[in-house]
Amino acid sequence: MLGSLGVDLCVLITPHGVQSERDLGVYTAASATGFVELDNRTDFITEVPLDFDLSRRLATTLAADEGNDNNVTELRVWCDTEPFPLRWGEVCPLLLARQGGFRPRRVVILSIPARRSKVSSMVPEIRSLGRALRRALANETFAVIVSGDLAHAHLADGPYGYSPTADPFEAAVATWLRNISDTRALLNDAASLVDTALSCGFLGLVLLLGILEEDNLAGANGAGGAQRHHHHLHHHQEATTTTPKTTTQDFAFVNDPPGNVVGPFHPTYYGMAVASWKKKALTTT
Repeated sequence: MLGSLGVDLCVLITPHGVQSERDLGVYTAASATGFVELDNRTDFITEVPLDFDLSRRLATTLAADEGNDNNVTELRVWCDTEPFPLRWGEVCPLLLARQGGFRPRRVVILSIPARRSKVSSMVPEIRSLGRALRRALANETFAVIVSGDLAHAHLADGPYGYSPTADPFEAAVATWLRNISDTRALLNDAASLVDTALSCGFLGLVLLLGILEEDNLAGANGAGGAQRHHHHLHHHQEATTTTPKTTTQDFAFVNDPPGNVVGPFHPTYYGMAVASWKKKALTTT
């Protein structure tokens, strides 16, 4: 499905990559390469075409966004000449995208900050960064891939132990996945539980919501909205959105097919969910 979207820019947002302790990181290099070891085999990805100029411009623009104190920094390799090193946090989603026929000509990779002792306190900042990111990419047509890693506290003998907040946290996220105009489910219900449910992917979903809100597609009061842009969004281990330019119709997000959310499930200590969304035309002009 990704391969049919017709976009040439992909923005990958990962909580599992090279990180800054305090800031949103922007990978800044001309290319990237890496590998992942899964099921006793090693898969490689080469020639990931990072957009060096756009990445640098985004880092500068986001940090200087008017009215916001955004924490953003470039993550760079020596003399900007070496490929940026990637591991499973970037390689897995990029390989899955390639297997789906999606090979964008330009890639930007953003890394969620490492400071997560109290994730809920970061929601306003990350939401603001999502809005600023959409403004900075106002003239671009792009896809966004976001980690859908959910609660990590499902098993008492797991690496993070058990928390009774894991299931209600994922139920709140699932409510938002089924109706992304219900922002209270993500920003109130899920956010109130995330610090003990321990979700790596939560802040990426908040960043994605900020992108959508900047287009007035998901109302901050849960009412929902519409804007003259055309989007598709999917969520399978990652959430994916494309934001082409203005059309002559207003749109809202709906599950396609209706109710198409699988999970969240947690076969081990952490949970994941699968969903797909499409834009539905509301009016024509």
